[in-house]
Parts: sequence; C-alpha cells; structure tokens
Amino acid sequence: MSAEMELPKENPTWHTLEIEKTTEVLQSGEEGLKTTEAKRRLEKYGPNKLPEQKKKSALMRFLLQFHNVLIYVLIVAAGVTALMQHWVDTGVIIAVVIVNALIGFIQEG
Repeated sequence: MSAEMELPKENPTWHTLEIEKTTEVLQSGEEGLKTTEAKRRLEKYGPNKLPEQKKKSALMRFLLQFHNVLIYVLIVAAGVTALMQHWVDTGVIIAVVIVNALIGFIQEG
C-alpha cells in the first residue's frame, strides 16, 4: 500500500472520479487509512491544512478602510468644499469618511 499515489490520466480531476476509483487511487477504503499508512503520509506530505496568512496590524487594517474609490471621491469633495470655505460641509464629509472607516474596521475585526 505504500506505492505512490497518482491521479489517473484519463480522469484528471478528483470530483469526476467514481467513489471506487477514488479509494483505489488513494489506496484507501470505506474505513479510511490504516494508522501506519496515515502516519507515513503525514510524515511525507505534512498536515492537511492551509498555510496561515500573515495578519495585518490594526493600523494597516484601519488605513485600508480608506482605500476605496468612493472614499477618494469624498476626500476630494471635502477638499473642494474646504477651498470654497464651506466648513460645515467639509466637516460633515470628513466625519462621514471617518465614521465609515471606523465601522469597517470594527466589522473586519
């Protein structure tokens, strides 16, 4: 049972294989692998888990909330209203941008 596993050439995708063919190719059965075979495969192939992704810092997660086209438009609008000295409008737009970033940051966390 320690022969190399190889996917058959005539059926190159796992989801298309019949159950019997899958267990044959994997050298398994209805009961699963024998303990010794499972240990051998674990040593050879490693654990069956996805690699963990590097986590972003809290600051980076917060700053990424501003990386959106609509946020850029709002920031430009805030700049335009500031140039026109419409301070209330500028303050409201900036507040909306910050509240949006805070909500996104909290939801993501």
